[in-house]
Amino acid sequence: MHRLDKETSGLIVVAKNDGAHRELQRQFKDRTVAKKYWALLDGHLPTDTGRIEVALGRDLRDRKRMAVMPDERGRAAITEYRVIEKFPRHTLVEARLITGRTHQIRVHFAYLHCPIVGDTVYGRRKASLPVGRQFLHAAQLTFTLPNSERQETFNAPLPDDLQRILEALR
Repeated sequence: MHRLDKETSGLIVVAKNDGAHRELQRQFKDRTVAKKYWALLDGHLPTDTGRIEVALGRDLRDRKRMAVMPDERGRAAITEYRVIEKFPRHTLVEARLITGRTHQIRVHFAYLHCPIVGDTVYGRRKASLPVGRQFLHAAQLTFTLPNSERQETFNAPLPDDLQRILEALR
């Protein structure tokens, strides 16, 4: 139904049949699926809550990367965030995707000069902490179950490798 970047952990949705696939696809298209991610950032954000609303498109110099673009050249992308915990040189945030563009969270936080820890594409070439991947986790998904009126929320706990990084910071 959707995908996560290679180094991102957490929840994904898989449809069991064609009818469920069509219904879930509609919910993603209509933006009624609520997606929350946890990310550990290098640095500190300007505010404890915020909304990042800048258009994204393919980087003109490197087609494998995404970049912030003028509105007329990119596609609308919106990420809302709230700070969960602050550390001396890092910030743990919950990011809520309003849109779902490729690399959206990674590009948006890099745009605010607070890239995701371990993201060597949009952040530092060498990770600021001993994490073997980017610290980005799809923590929660909320959607209406196909063939049902019932909305469900699914949660995925932070994996051990990322939890150890937080414990070391504390």
